[in-house]
Amino acid sequence: QSSQMRYPFSEYIISLKRGYNYFFKSKNKIINLSKKYNFLENKKVLFLGAGVSLAKNLEWLYLNQENFIIVATSAVLKHLQILEIIPDLIILLDGQKDCMVEQFDVKEFMYQNSIILASIKIDEDLYEKIQNTNIFFMQNSLELFKDFGFLSGVTVGDIGVDILSKLGIKELYLLGVDASLDSKNGKTHVGTHKSSKKIDLNKKNDEIDFQKNIVYVKGNLQEKVPTFLEYTDMIENLSHTLLLNKQIKVYNLSDGAFFQNSTPLKTSNLKINETINKNLFKEELIFNLKNISKQNLNSLDINEIQKEQKILKKLSSFSNGKDFLKNFKTLQKNFPFSIIINILDKYFKLILPYYTFLEDKQIANKILSSQLNKILNDFNTIYDKISIKI
Repeated sequence: QSSQMRYPFSEYIISLKRGYNYFFKSKNKIINLSKKYNFLENKKVLFLGAGVSLAKNLEWLYLNQENFIIVATSAVLKHLQILEIIPDLIILLDGQKDCMVEQFDVKEFMYQNSIILASIKIDEDLYEKIQNTNIFFMQNSLELFKDFGFLSGVTVGDIGVDILSKLGIKELYLLGVDASLDSKNGKTHVGTHKSSKKIDLNKKNDEIDFQKNIVYVKGNLQEKVPTFLEYTDMIENLSHTLLLNKQIKVYNLSDGAFFQNSTPLKTSNLKINETINKNLFKEELIFNLKNISKQNLNSLDINEIQKEQKILKKLSSFSNGKDFLKNFKTLQKNFPFSIIINILDKYFKLILPYYTFLEDKQIANKILSSQLNKILNDFNTIYDKISIKI
């Protein structure tokens, strides 16, 4: 898991708020990812990321698109539109508004018949744009519904492979999942990606910055490749996922970082002649995903929601910052699996180091009380809306 600084408590509140919102609004609801299925076990699945390798192999992809189930991250839609390569599945994770809405700034046919697997964190404006597609939601960073699984990881690359492993892939091909910079020109992504830029590979950077510091790692098709410090976490996570799923044959077609338990392979050496009936595949997968999605709240879900509301009421009765901390610890012992308690715990892990540095505890308590009031108000707003629905 990322640190409190890189993945702060506020992200969990967004998951909570939007997750329930989409559960009540969306026709296909939230899928259960706590188990492993066999939905993709007899298919050759090609997973596309936004690395430079995708741009270099776009023509090959165009010529071979009928031979694979194509799973694309939303970040590559603009690049696929160049040759009108329509993905069968789209994985959509990020909660940032502008960059995500911009990724879907493509012709509607690029996604309207695809199956979209979306994080419960996606922005409301983006949901409005794609709500009439074959969209299914996945719990992200927390479980609204117990034993339904949730996504955790560093980037859409490692999280995407983890999702596919749960859906039962046995044969996986990676393209554009580079986790590196182009070793010749320092390019970060395909040219259509909003964050695409060229990095000077010779420039020294003395400060520690996950998104700027360059390190060299083992390459997939070359001895070593440059990458950002941030991507080393992704490489580790993806390698870990592949090692946990040794039954999956993984072929890495990207000229990027090497992942453990994968076989490096150039697209020019890959020959596949069988085609896939995409329409039949999509019909079957939609049927299967509906079967593993939660359509309605059951009595257990309602009990859990009511328990959270009682905890919230108790927390709201604590008057100031000092009392709150003491009483919170007691509640934490009594309700270790509470969503609200766990989100607040992440808040305290982020804020308490600063709290202890402030010498004037009167000011520190005032700041803490003010912030806690705002957070509790957010929780109250979320659970008030849920109450109307149950």
